[in-house]
Amino acid sequence: MRSVYQRNVFIDSEASSNRDDKLAVKVNFPPTNFNIRQGQMMRITLSQFTMRRNFYNIHQYNNVFYLYDPAGPTYTPIIIQPGTYITFTALMVALQAALVAVVAGSTANYDNVSRKITITLGGAAPAAAYLVSFQLKTQQPPAGVSGDFAFMDTHEILGCIPTRDGFGATPVNAFGTSTGVGPHVTPYVAALNSNECIYLRTTLQTNNYQSTGFERDTPLNSNEIIPTQILARIPLLVSSFEAGTQDAFITFDDPNNLFGVLMDIQQLSSVEFFLTDDKGRPIASVAPSQASAGLLNYKFTLRWEIVEHESPRASHAVGEPTAKPMKISQSFQ
Repeated sequence: MRSVYQRNVFIDSEASSNRDDKLAVKVNFPPTNFNIRQGQMMRITLSQFTMRRNFYNIHQYNNVFYLYDPAGPTYTPIIIQPGTYITFTALMVALQAALVAVVAGSTANYDNVSRKITITLGGAAPAAAYLVSFQLKTQQPPAGVSGDFAFMDTHEILGCIPTRDGFGATPVNAFGTSTGVGPHVTPYVAALNSNECIYLRTTLQTNNYQSTGFERDTPLNSNEIIPTQILARIPLLVSSFEAGTQDAFITFDDPNNLFGVLMDIQQLSSVEFFLTDDKGRPIASVAPSQASAGLLNYKFTLRWEIVEHESPRASHAVGEPTAKPMKISQSFQ
């Protein structure tokens, strides 16, 4: 395919419909300016993206886990205060406060060498109790577990084992085998952020695919890939916002045409773009209506192109007379 015409389109989500449910921006393309003729195709490519980092690294998608007591059974939520945590030291202060609110005398510590967290439950913890983190994609949560906290990324923050679909009568011990009073050490490394990228999606018919385990609303995990609305994947290069640094912005510049959509339609009209995390959820907000107030807006540049199939060049132009073949003669003595 070769590009025969192109123009840039600059979009600011704040200037349009920016709904809190999925950070959407709806734009109307003038059909007379964005159309093609027979034999041509349209291509839209993301060339630039910018967004202020106006959200927390610990938020409503990764800040809740449970103390499970099989004697009840009962599930007691442990809720880490949402916020910006630049260091594990700061995160451990918040984690310990969340633990103490459930079991007095509990502590939380992070080891800089092993990169693991040790949670020590206080003396009031039930002897058989253990810690649980849920990530249920389709299964209903057990009684005592809020549906809002049934699909969480908290296990990525703590470095522990999640309880997922098909767990049976009892949830998985997130920290391995430890129970009751005393230390519970995470089996894997901890993290300050559970979201390594954000995704720009569109209502356009894309020719992109994704894995079925990619997000919450896709079918059960398998080895298949399915069509997706994802237009572009924008990586987050640092774990958290830090004042006075360039990390206050998420930026993406693509000189290599990585993310594009090739469309076999004659004209563009109304198109919606929206932003999600890697699980297909809206970007975590600091407070309700943050997006509609224009405090989670983003700006991006699209390159709109007209492309055509390349074909071998004809031996001569249309209407040009064909050259006569050269006459070859030989003489023999």
